[in-house]
Amino acid sequence: MTAATLDELSGGRVILGLGTSGSRFIEPGPGNPFEKPLTRLKEYVEIINMIVSGEKVFYEGEIFKLQRGFKLLFEPVRKHIPISIASISPKSMRDVVGAVADAWEPIYWPKSKFREGKALVAEGAKAAGRPENAVECWATITTVIEPDIQKAKRMAAGPISWYVTNMGDFYHRMLSRNGFAEEVAAMRKAAETHKPLPFQTNDEIMAAMGDRMLDETAVYGDIETVAAGLEEFRQLGVDMPVISMPQARGKELEHILGTLVS
Repeated sequence: MTAATLDELSGGRVILGLGTSGSRFIEPGPGNPFEKPLTRLKEYVEIINMIVSGEKVFYEGEIFKLQRGFKLLFEPVRKHIPISIASISPKSMRDVVGAVADAWEPIYWPKSKFREGKALVAEGAKAAGRPENAVECWATITTVIEPDIQKAKRMAAGPISWYVTNMGDFYHRMLSRNGFAEEVAAMRKAAETHKPLPFQTNDEIMAAMGDRMLDETAVYGDIETVAAGLEEFRQLGVDMPVISMPQARGKELEHILGTLVS
């Protein structure tokens, strides 16, 4: 309902991003059991698509059973809102993203591995009876626009340092599968005695990470370097880079966004 309302207010410009999260975030707060997350997510998408299409929803799923004929009280602007799924595990990429998503939205995925990731998603799409190119790649990419290269490098290393050492198992396992097992093990070992602050890093963890992992997962430097870096991600298989809004105002922000878009 919220997505359809925002789509109306924005003139049909909404993209809905979904993901399973993890047990450490789902169970303590909302209090929901973290059971069959992939089945739950797949059913989310199927139900949302039915609702946004404007039809009455009758759904008999493994988790959700809707028998009252729910229907929006207004006519949606579009019959379909694009849905991206944040996924970095092979089973989720193949069985959920490939089956029902419009886009695969990974984070901290190494740039040299995007074609392999997209191939796995395409395999899932084909198995679900969809075209192999049904799912685009809209990757979330850490970008730091800062001409001081050492400062930029440290800022770019902060998020991935925190995710590898403090955000559960998904991220460090993904990076290990994708060729960074030694770096990941060294980072997590360093964090035992030099724990970083949230979304920050320290000398010990940066040394353990090395430049290769950072350069595979982030773009940093002056505006021209960042623009070229994002274009490289596109050439390697990212259909739409997703970045945070640059921290600037007025003409400076206009210049940054214009450079990145062009």
